[in-house]
Amino acid sequence: MPRRKPQQKIGTAYRISGRFTFDEGNKLVLDQGILKGLSGAMSALVDAGIMMTASPDWRTVCLYSEGRWDELSSQLRCLDSRDPEARRIQRVMLGYATPCLGDDELMVEPGLTNYAHLGEELILLVFGVDSAELWSEAELARIADLELL
Repeated sequence: MPRRKPQQKIGTAYRISGRFTFDEGNKLVLDQGILKGLSGAMSALVDAGIMMTASPDWRTVCLYSEGRWDELSSQLRCLDSRDPEARRIQRVMLGYATPCLGDDELMVEPGLTNYAHLGEELILLVFGVDSAELWSEAELARIADLELL
C-alpha cells in the first residue's frame, strides 16, 4: 500500500476558543451542550455517542459517531498488517481510539491533546452527523497555508 493522499472533505468550521477548559489531569474538557448548540449535525453526533482517535494524516483529533466508528474500526482491522503503511494507519487510529467520557462533557485524553497540539485556540470542523475534527488553529493554518483571522 503506497502512501495515500489524504482525502479532502467539505465541512463547517467553528472557532471554539474560550469554550473549553483543561482539568487537573490535563484532559481537554468540552461542554456537550455548547457543542450541540453549534449545529444540528454536531448535536446529532453528540447524541449518537462519540469515539475519538488521532488522524493518520494530520495532527488532529477525529470525532466519529459510535456507529461510524464501528464500521471504520472493522475496516481498519481488515487491512493487511504486513503492509507498513496499513500497519501505521492501524497503529495510529486504533491505538488512540477513546470513547467520549462523561454525561455532560467531552473529555479529550492528554495523549490525543498532545498528538494534535491542542491548546488555547481550537477549531472544530464538522463534516456531518457522523464525523468532525478538532484542530489547533495554528496546525490547521499551517497545513492550509493560510492565516485564520
